[in-house]
Amino acid sequence: MYHLDAAGAVALRAVLARTRGAVKELNRVPMRQRLQAMRSALDTLFLNMPIASQCQTVNAAGVSAEWVVAKGTNPEWRMLYIHGGAFCSGSPLSHRTLTNRLSETTGCAVLAIDYRLLPEHQLMAAIVDCRTAYDWLLAHSCEGHLAPAQRLYIAGDSAGGNLSLSLLQWLRDTDRRL
Repeated sequence: MYHLDAAGAVALRAVLARTRGAVKELNRVPMRQRLQAMRSALDTLFLNMPIASQCQTVNAAGVSAEWVVAKGTNPEWRMLYIHGGAFCSGSPLSHRTLTNRLSETTGCAVLAIDYRLLPEHQLMAAIVDCRTAYDWLLAHSCEGHLAPAQRLYIAGDSAGGNLSLSLLQWLRDTDRRL
């Protein structure tokens, strides 16, 4: 269905092999430790994939996050990226190849947040983390100083898509900048 060059095909085969290996490992892990093993497997799934962007860990008003900034990015164009993972797994690390590509394609500095996960936290904690990070992103540049955002986008996959829609509804209902 998709046409890949030779290097892309090799990279895809490597990811699929790691996925099969991770599933086999999870089947051997006791149920109580399975969630942590799943999180670890997801965080390392794309670890060897090369990315061109610079990545920097930041504290977004108490929310752990990571700036992903491709070469030529406009620091006044910003994107809040909310990862998927069924609300119980995933992180900026597990989605770094995706946020790298988003930064390269859009020219935005991408802020990927590490929202609090289930079951250790209630779902409302993830929602609050998204709101907090959004407010922080409005005023903070990837260059480390206060600067208002010229353009602002929100993106997410799976559970992150759900949180993105929740955030957009909150922005609308509270008359905040969309």
